[in-house]
Amino acid sequence: MRTVTSEVFFGLHLLVTLLAWVAPFLFTWWAVVLVMGLVMLQFLLFGRCLMNQRHDLGEEDHATFYSYLLERLGFR
Repeated sequence: MRTVTSEVFFGLHLLVTLLAWVAPFLFTWWAVVLVMGLVMLQFLLFGRCLMNQRHDLGEEDHATFYSYLLERLGFR
């Protein structure tokens, strides 16, 4: 069941994901490398994406944000 909080975090996660795709065109390379390093550190320390939990995306079945997004758009 989707809640307002999970929808807000889904939108935030979508925004962050889209920003990651265009960041190399908007920001200097060292800032992009630093932020991507922090993202990788998150996976190293916690073993998962912390934003997935905030919008109720479980990783037990190895789902990714992209698979979740595509399923919400109707793709299987």
